This record gives sequence, structure tokens and C-alpha cells, in this order.
Amino acid sequence: MPLTKQSIDRVRGQVGFLTEAPGLWERLSVRMNLLTYARLHQLHDPHGVVERALARFGLSERADSLGAELSKGLKQRVAIARTLLHDPPVVLLDEPTSGLDPQSARLVRDLCSSCARAATR
Repeated sequence: MPLTKQSIDRVRGQVGFLTEAPGLWERLSVRMNLLTYARLHQLHDPHGVVERALARFGLSERADSLGAELSKGLKQRVAIARTLLHDPPVVLLDEPTSGLDPQSARLVRDLCSSCARAATR
């Protein structure tokens, strides 16, 4: 599909992009960060989508924590959940483990691997 002014919104909806810096809103809870993006993507049942993402990425217990309260590893996990909320067929990852401790980096790699395996089924 050619990228034009008319197609940009449709193309944007087909891509998930994870930047090196998670870019969470520090004053919003994990749930509200994800809910904001679910609404921006105009997802059907945004609350349900967010609850499933929280469970999928092991974030349910931290759903009410503010972005500012999270470790870098948890912020990255929330950012991955946000990237995949709209189930994009294309996902771009910009150094998803940069600056993480070895345990957090492994968790992020494992999450990425499990998502890739799920996508090929």
C-alpha cells in the first residue's frame, strides 16, 4: 500500500513501534497508560483489551502503579504491551533491552520471543 495522506492512519494502525525509551506518562497508572493507547487506536472494548494485555504481560498486580513508580524493566514491559495492544501485523523494536539489567533484559527477550511464536501459529 502506498503511503499517502489518505492512507497514513490505516498504515499507522498496522504497525506497532517500541522505542528505546518507553515513553510512559509518569503520572498515569499502568492501566491508564494502556487504556489511553487502546482508545487512540479506537479498539473495540478498550477495557477488555487492556485487562487481557495486563494479564498477558504479567502486569495485573502493577496495573494501578504510576508510571513513575516502575523500574526500567517494568516500564519496558508496559511499553511492549502498549506496542502490541492493537495486534499489529508489523512490529518494530528499537533496542528493547537497552540499559536493562540482565534479568530484565532476558524477560523482555522472552516476551518478544513468545509474541513472535504466537504470531506464527
